[in-house]
Order: sequence, then C-alpha cells, then structure tokens
Amino acid sequence: MLWTWQHAMSTPTSFNEGDLDKALGAITPTRCHAVGTDLYFTVEDSRREVARMPRPSWRPIPSIWGHRAGTRR
Repeated sequence: MLWTWQHAMSTPTSFNEGDLDKALGAITPTRCHAVGTDLYFTVEDSRREVARMPRPSWRPIPSIWGHRAGTRR
C-alpha cells in the first residue's frame, strides 16, 4: 500500500502525456491549504506544486495536528 502511494501519479493521461507541469497548469483556479506539521504533504512540496498552477489561492495552516488538521469528528 505504501509503495502504491509513493509511486502513484495523476499525470500519465492522454491529455497531459505524463507531464506534471502540464497537468498542474491545467488545474482551474483553486484554493490550497498546507499544514505546517503534515508529514504526508509538506508545506514545501505544496509550495512547489502550487507555483505551477494558474491563479491558486494558497496558505499554510499552523497546527500541531499534522495531516488530520481541519478534519471534523
């Protein structure tokens, strides 16, 4: 399961021909939030990906809860 998560990519489609920049550039304006303590999706990784998207709204969220920050119980 971990191997699948680490090697999965949403980019290999006929539309973007496996090009990550093309895939991220095709995302319509979106709102992205990264949690400072998330070890799955780090703020730095998010920052690099969002930089390739057109007109994103992005902000890091300070929280001690990591990946689960913002979830409702």
